[in-house]
Amino acid sequence: MTDTNININCPICGGSNNCCYGKDKSLGECWCTEETFPEGIFAYVESEFIRKACICKNCLEKYKTGTLFGRPLTSLSD
Repeated sequence: MTDTNININCPICGGSNNCCYGKDKSLGECWCTEETFPEGIFAYVESEFIRKACICKNCLEKYKTGTLFGRPLTSLSD
């Protein structure tokens, strides 16, 4: 991929995703490999970024607690 910002920015909030795979794969295992990303969170990611940019830990935790975007979430699949 030629645009490195795609790899280092969260596709939901635009902040740093702190994914070492997007920065330097020689850094070892990334925090994201130990996490579970619920399928529903990908509804908040534009299709062009799915499997190309890591969601940041902050957005992941907010999604899991139902407070992404500062308000309770409703399921898009309901």
